[in-house]
Amino acid sequence: MIDIFDPYNVALIGTIDTLGFARNLVKQGNTLYVACMDGGLYTLDVADPANPSYVSYMVFGGNKVWDVDTFGNYVFVATDAGVTSILASADGGGLMDFGANAYRSTFDGLQCWDVQVHGDIAYVAGGTDGFYTLNVRDPYNPVLLDHIPLAGPDLRNLDVEGQYAYLVDEDDVYIFDITNPSNLILHATEGGANLRDIDVEGELMYLSFGAGTGGFGTLNNSDPSNPDFQANIWFGSNITSIDVQGHHIYSVNYLGGAGPGLYCHDLIPDVFSPDYLGGRSDLSIFTNIHVDGDLTYCSDTDWLVVFGVTNPTNPSIVVYVDWNSAANYIKSYGTCTFGTNIINAAGPDGVHFLDGLDITPTFFTGTNYPDASSALKVTTHGDYTYVANQTSLIILRHFESPGDTYVSGGFTAESTTIDSVSELIHLATLNVNDYVPLYTNVDYYLSADGGAHWELVIPGVEHEFVYPGSDLQWRAELLGPNDRSVHIFDLSIDYFYNEDPSIPLLHDPGNVSTSSSVTVTWDASIDDASIAYYILEVDDVNTFATPIDTINVSGLSRTVTGFANGTYYFRVRAVDIWDLTSGWSNVVDITVEITPLEWWVYLIVGGGLVLVILIIVIVVRVRKRKTIATR
Repeated sequence: MIDIFDPYNVALIGTIDTLGFARNLVKQGNTLYVACMDGGLYTLDVADPANPSYVSYMVFGGNKVWDVDTFGNYVFVATDAGVTSILASADGGGLMDFGANAYRSTFDGLQCWDVQVHGDIAYVAGGTDGFYTLNVRDPYNPVLLDHIPLAGPDLRNLDVEGQYAYLVDEDDVYIFDITNPSNLILHATEGGANLRDIDVEGELMYLSFGAGTGGFGTLNNSDPSNPDFQANIWFGSNITSIDVQGHHIYSVNYLGGAGPGLYCHDLIPDVFSPDYLGGRSDLSIFTNIHVDGDLTYCSDTDWLVVFGVTNPTNPSIVVYVDWNSAANYIKSYGTCTFGTNIINAAGPDGVHFLDGLDITPTFFTGTNYPDASSALKVTTHGDYTYVANQTSLIILRHFESPGDTYVSGGFTAESTTIDSVSELIHLATLNVNDYVPLYTNVDYYLSADGGAHWELVIPGVEHEFVYPGSDLQWRAELLGPNDRSVHIFDLSIDYFYNEDPSIPLLHDPGNVSTSSSVTVTWDASIDDASIAYYILEVDDVNTFATPIDTINVSGLSRTVTGFANGTYYFRVRAVDIWDLTSGWSNVVDITVEITPLEWWVYLIVGGGLVLVILIIVIVVRVRKRKTIATR
């Protein structure tokens, strides 16, 4: 997957390795189909192009898959054995019913008379509001990128070709540089008269002429800054719409009386002077034409007429699309196709989604979206229909393709044990590469105690467990209210588990102490965190069953006082900042031997010292009193 937003600085953003040799591919919506020779046909989800992910793959009995293409909700695969057609859709998805469940959004900040969508960008002819672009990567949240208002022009039709957008009003063609859709530049203006429609094909430009001057003009567009007029082809009375397919150009007349309503011209041998092949008379006032294969779909304000153009010299009538085969014709202002289906803009009657294989019987319930009450034109891109609704752009969903691997609602993804250690896990950082569309949500949790307690974490931020433990697991809670999914592409966890501090080495304090105090020292414990303190135990038996003293020590030594004669035992252990303790150290002992003389001297000297101090205090006090009495 290569980002070509800046054609001068293309960037590789994502890859995926498939079995076999990736030979050809086609994209539809968020789905990418890849012909992989011996590897078969791969279906990939490319909602986030930087992280393509597998949906499914098919093999065809050992036959190589050479090519793939789509036609609406069908996938056609070219193999050694021939061509295979596959009906494609998401699990439980497929074609959608506009009236019942076609999800919709609206951009109503500006007028919308015509729209084309390329990639993630919608290009809109905004009538008197000018020209603007929208980012529709998320069709439920179209975002205005740039808007060029033009004083005077009323832009009703447009075409997009390469890095340029071409818009027409009554008198002029406006050519915009759209290299950066967020920074539209008016590149050139080409004058005309009674202009109605435009179709640009590579270096060729065709313009249709309206009332009184029916026909179309041809221009050399090799230099979009200065299109070169070539010729005018005059016919009809008001050519409102044109469409080029292959080497034929098809057009319709706003006639409303006798004479051809559909015209067919051949661009061979001279693309600038097409030859008239044939037409079809029809009592219609056609406003739009859409050509797909051997059929032309011609919109009249009162009905939709389908002509067959297998033989362009003699077009044939196929059907006037009506309700219930009872001459109850539907309105049509513009139309497009999606495979074998027809999508019809019916003006005040909204938008119809029709079965193009059987369009005369009764319409099934819900095929009409009536809220698009000014539907003028429609176009499809991927799985969505874009409706030019005059005062707004309406986006409907008509298909759920396999790349949309969602199930709506709330769900939980949970790991099994990631790591089980004998020590305690206190710190962890969850790192995730995900794609969270608007209106969806995902919360991440970690547990250090095997799922007994789940703690909410923020991806990329170190988390200190309230409940440390020795069994690390993760959980994701995903929520999607409609047909958009959270995608989790990569997930990793950096975690810190605390090893036991090393056992400190207690130094021998000596064999005998003639003092009532003993100083004990030890070597520092080593720990992967840090040592908080040491626990020193003292007992008169080496079992330490009921120690006579337990002391918390912050350093590496402690002087213990108040010993009487006897043998005393010492041991020490380390405690780190996570309260994990080391084992007990080696045991050392010392014998305290204070002689009776020493005790007598101690008492006398000690008592005498106290007595002297008391005498001094008393004398001082007496003197103070005496001084005070004298005064």
